[in-house]
Amino acid sequence: MPSNKQSNGKAASNYRIPFDEAVAECKKIIEAIANHQLGLDELQQRLGELADRVDDTEHGDRTHAMLAKAAGYQVCTLKRHLSVYRAWEGAGKKAPGLSYAVKRALQNHPEREGIVKKSPKITKREAQKRMSEWKQQHEGKQKTGKSGDWKANERRRWLNRLCSFANEHGRTAEEVMRDKAAMRALREIAEPALLTPLVSDLEAALAFAKLLQHPDEHIAKAERKRPHLKEAEREGVAA
Repeated sequence: MPSNKQSNGKAASNYRIPFDEAVAECKKIIEAIANHQLGLDELQQRLGELADRVDDTEHGDRTHAMLAKAAGYQVCTLKRHLSVYRAWEGAGKKAPGLSYAVKRALQNHPEREGIVKKSPKITKREAQKRMSEWKQQHEGKQKTGKSGDWKANERRRWLNRLCSFANEHGRTAEEVMRDKAAMRALREIAEPALLTPLVSDLEAALAFAKLLQHPDEHIAKAERKRPHLKEAEREGVAA
């Protein structure tokens, strides 16, 4: 692994890793994870750091997607590792010995560093409880705030629930896909009547996410289709 230390022993906060080197190391880490090697927390955290440090001027805002594709990894999982890394080590938040699961649970808590200092052995369940309590307080303040925009708050909660659902079940799917025996068993019992709506729902969720991420691109596509739709409507009326 590339060193993150300068010659004077201080941490190099802005060191970059060439794209090809980042891909090569990602592949080694992914293989180690697949083989259930020890140190899973450290491996996941290193993936997040690699995503943060990768030096790539060719792909622009698609760098992380291209890194995941080149390494044979799920884009959403790599970005999840990235967000956890940036919330802690990348933001200068110290949490030595803290599990990746706890870091992930607390990554959006504004007092996360203070929480783990007071409770260095905090569990994932306890961390999730602290995060849930903060969200409830935060949402309560928003409801009683000056803006009074309850619709915006409701939409924000809806989006957060959708993202949480996708993250949770995305992790489950990834874990099952790594288990070849489980996948063979599931293929035997999976019926078309079950899989067809599943694929449809997932495609709808993906389209929804892409529309949020790149609205201009989807609007442009809709505009290109509009003349054809109008022509079809005229033909229908004429018929």
